[in-house]
Amino acid sequence: MAHLKFMQIHSFYDRALSKLYVPDPRLKERPFAEQMDLIFRDGFSAAHIFAPYMERLGYASKLVIGNCLSAQTKWWRETKGTDIPDDWVYEIALQQVEAFRPDILHLSHPTTFDSKFVRALSYRPKLVMGWRSATIPEGTDWSDFDLILSFHELVLRRALEMGVKSTEWFAPAFPRWIYEQVQGVAPSADVTFSGSWLDVHQRRNGYLQAIARETRQKDSFSVNLFIDRPNEELPEEIAPLNRGGRFGMDMYRALRSGRMVFNGGGDVYAGQGGQDLSKGDSVNMRLFEATGCGVMLLAEHHPHLERYFRVGEEIETFRDEAELLEKVRFYQKHPAALERIAHAGQERCMRDHSMDRRIVELDGIIKKYLS
Repeated sequence: MAHLKFMQIHSFYDRALSKLYVPDPRLKERPFAEQMDLIFRDGFSAAHIFAPYMERLGYASKLVIGNCLSAQTKWWRETKGTDIPDDWVYEIALQQVEAFRPDILHLSHPTTFDSKFVRALSYRPKLVMGWRSATIPEGTDWSDFDLILSFHELVLRRALEMGVKSTEWFAPAFPRWIYEQVQGVAPSADVTFSGSWLDVHQRRNGYLQAIARETRQKDSFSVNLFIDRPNEELPEEIAPLNRGGRFGMDMYRALRSGRMVFNGGGDVYAGQGGQDLSKGDSVNMRLFEATGCGVMLLAEHHPHLERYFRVGEEIETFRDEAELLEKVRFYQKHPAALERIAHAGQERCMRDHSMDRRIVELDGIIKKYLS
């Protein structure tokens, strides 16, 4: 019996791609397959990248990073032998689908690649699905999607309102090989945070400012911030603690540099000025990245967290600024308790949220909708 073909089209932050290509200008001249292998092994967005692992379950698979100019240009020139089209993000990905002709098309950036992309294909894949846990821009069209996956319940509800045929709860995953590469990193600070500083993170930004102010107190704790924003654009208490953005394996090393990883929620909107679909939900990629790296997660409290980890045993939470600072001080002074939670959190992550487990769940979802 022929293998089912699974194709995933994803998008990366431009800064993450620059981090890969700028230091080695010759990388863009390497064959497409070599570039994709290096991108995969760098680990950026690893919690969302499923295609390479689906081969373990008998699929023929292909991964495309639709906005990676260097890799996409190389593919086009290897297969077409001409200059890339003006609308290269859209057109090259379209031709890659036509060339591979997958049975399952997983569009894990379904705002760039929405129904307009699906309708442009010369054939209809057996299953068109997407993943979303971030803001849904106004004008996004999912009416030709068979399935949307998310771990935000209100995103799933909104997807049905947008015309998606079905939705399924589905969470990201942690690949074990990442921990194997960073486990030797020794902690250099009590608290660490790696991420962005955006308007949709108002609550999180406020908590980070409270942490930063506390470091000015006598006998306080130490903090490493890895924020992807120029220091001159950050508040005065944040800038001196910021060591700059980290991506891929550098981000995982940054998480390992702390004894605790701070995590706060952001807002997830549907359309310009639309409804906040997160409702304070602090579940995001950092939940799996921190625990997978063996570091205790200290997250803004939300009832949904219990779906993934036992609060007080496998992760810790806070409900306000005072409790946040109290918990940081407590675990700074009680390293044995901190290590117990970090160890238990990593065990749970590897057991229930590993990539090995998640691809089996994804396979089950696919077969459910193909049956």
